[in-house]
Amino acid sequence: KYPDIMKKISQITGPEVSSYVLDCEVVAWDPISQKILPFQILSTRKRKDVSANSIEVEVCLFAFDLLYF
Repeated sequence: KYPDIMKKISQITGPEVSSYVLDCEVVAWDPISQKILPFQILSTRKRKDVSANSIEVEVCLFAFDLLYF
């Protein structure tokens, strides 16, 4: 569902990290105004067979807690 998030997460974890549990939330994001968009915008995002090239609604990941490392 979120290949863009998966790509970013793989860039911030080092090769020595084998597993972790991150408590977080994905929200729709407007990169121009740099504001969170309403949930209804996120719900319009494609859910199946998503490719990075077909993404129309950008997202931001808000991490709250690292539960396991």
